[in-house]
Amino acid sequence: MPWHDHGWDQLVYAGEGFLTVHVPGASWVVPVDRGVWVPAGTPHTLEMRVRTRLDSVYFAPGVADLPSHPHVVHASGLVRELIAHITARGALDVANPADAHLALVLVDQLRSLDAAPLELRDPVDARARDAAALLRDDPVLSLDDVAGKVGASRRTIERAMRADTGMSFGQWRQRAQMLRALELLAGGASVTHVAATVGYATPSAFISSFRRVLGTTPAKFFAS
Repeated sequence: MPWHDHGWDQLVYAGEGFLTVHVPGASWVVPVDRGVWVPAGTPHTLEMRVRTRLDSVYFAPGVADLPSHPHVVHASGLVRELIAHITARGALDVANPADAHLALVLVDQLRSLDAAPLELRDPVDARARDAAALLRDDPVLSLDDVAGKVGASRRTIERAMRADTGMSFGQWRQRAQMLRALELLAGGASVTHVAATVGYATPSAFISSFRRVLGTTPAKFFAS
């Protein structure tokens, strides 16, 4: 979707499939146990590489007592059922006590999550930002190749990456590889294909890296 913003707060959630949410300076891959809170006026774009059902719930600004910055929220089983019920029904009328209670229960259940490791923040430094954009588009690129393309030494990019994102150049690239891998796996691609696409020499090396970053194997991640 093109970049846009709304006059209302938005809860972005994929009822089926998988989506990536981009806001200025950060991106999140969002599986079905998570949503993204996008406050009113925040530019954002949604990227769906597989067949996805997007469910959005909008709140008048100030109705939901949630932080005023984009962040990942927990989508428990109850939250998922509430979203399904509300989006199937349509607009709620907060003048109706039952509707108001339903909205408050949903807001109460939307607790913030530590977004890592499904979050990727962009560096502020211009050359590091260019390097990050190259890695997002093609995570197979080597770090030396990326540094050469943006006209800076690897050490310079490394220093800027760490200062702006808290991650080393290599860690940022690995996170970009994992986010792209999640999108591909969600679309049904094989582990062998995904490993080669995101720059791993063997499927076993990819699975090992996936386990280090996400704490489990690709098969178990999607099974859960």
